[in-house]
Amino acid sequence: MYGIFHNTSIVGIIVSVILVFIVFVYRGFKGKARYFCLLLGFSLAVLFLLSRSRSGWLGFIVASFYYFPKYDLGNKYNISRRLIFIVLLLAFASLFLLKIDSSIGRIHIYHISLCIFSDNLLTGIGIGKFKATFNEYQANFFSKSDIDSQRALLADNTFYAFNDYLQWAAETGIIGIIIFGIVFFYLVRRIQLIKRVYPNKPIIIATTASLLCLAVTALFSYPLQTIPGQFLGLILVGVIYFYPLASENMTRIWRIVTVLIRFLYVSVSAYFLIHSFYFIKSKISEKKAYQLEMSGFKIQSIEEYKKLSHYYPSYGHNTFKYAELLYYSNELNEARFTLEITQKTYIDNRVYKLKAKIENELGNFREAEKYYLRAIYMVPNRMSSRYDLMNFYISRKDTQAAIKWANSILNMPVKVPSERTKMMLNATKDSLSKWNFSN
Repeated sequence: MYGIFHNTSIVGIIVSVILVFIVFVYRGFKGKARYFCLLLGFSLAVLFLLSRSRSGWLGFIVASFYYFPKYDLGNKYNISRRLIFIVLLLAFASLFLLKIDSSIGRIHIYHISLCIFSDNLLTGIGIGKFKATFNEYQANFFSKSDIDSQRALLADNTFYAFNDYLQWAAETGIIGIIIFGIVFFYLVRRIQLIKRVYPNKPIIIATTASLLCLAVTALFSYPLQTIPGQFLGLILVGVIYFYPLASENMTRIWRIVTVLIRFLYVSVSAYFLIHSFYFIKSKISEKKAYQLEMSGFKIQSIEEYKKLSHYYPSYGHNTFKYAELLYYSNELNEARFTLEITQKTYIDNRVYKLKAKIENELGNFREAEKYYLRAIYMVPNRMSSRYDLMNFYISRKDTQAAIKWANSILNMPVKVPSERTKMMLNATKDSLSKWNFSN
């Protein structure tokens, strides 16, 4: 299930959207249904608080203020719009400062994502290609920047833009933005029409508030890149698209547009169901392959990962695992070929480290050096990448380059101290002391 939700922050977002819906639809129930809503709402509230999802909290706060004009609480308690704006601004600032390093890291991600968009303005890089593009751009950025800066320390392997709209723009370009704008305009317009006919309908208010919550969280995270987020989004949008409206409230052109939009919605929903089925199936197979690998059944594990690399949906991570096991089985050329396939859909610093090891063992030392450097620039805060490059230079008897990277290891900030980093630091100091003695 972790592979479906990705992390606890996404869980918090999903819970916040459902909780908002329950809060607003509660008034439409009576008797036992109300008590059930209260119990479910309380349970979700506890889970929501434990998730520590800043995006979820912000979405919930914004959607909650949507409550005031709907039930006239602003006038009832003399709450002005200016006060609401100040509260929202303070909430945003507080959530930004709650995890300041993470917030600064996201600003870096937005900057790189905007560079991707600006370089591919018209059509974008292609839907689903973000995982194969971002880290390459990040490597290019740090190859020209200080790899020991605070910004470099916060950079990591990144597969999402942490802003679903920005990621959509990067993947689809201006054409995708236009398509999104048309769908968004239709959605907003239909909400306005429904509200005009049913001004106080709890189901409509709840659906609109939940959509607002989801839309806000998508500004600072990636709920719409996950199956639960997509599922919730489709349900909420479906309520708006298919909620009955009297035909006299729509023009002929609007009815035609409605038919076309509904056809698009049904098509996307059908694709989502098929995709989700195969995604969950692949996750089950992935777990099986991993368990075989951990249990020492290498041949069976390789076969499972090989199958996964050809499954739909074929995710690059499984293809990478297949290449990694091929490398450890000394099938270097096959592993190299598999990595080339991996890079079409998935790239992180481990891909380049494995490419470097393969090229080194095949005797292609210049290629190996290039890939070791690429791995460092891709995620500068990994000491192991610099340590691998230092040892590569030691094996090549390139003392000058080895000393350079040994000093880089000793001077780099350590993000998370561990026994492994302590071991690498001690080994680097030992190597430097030997070189100084010999000189």
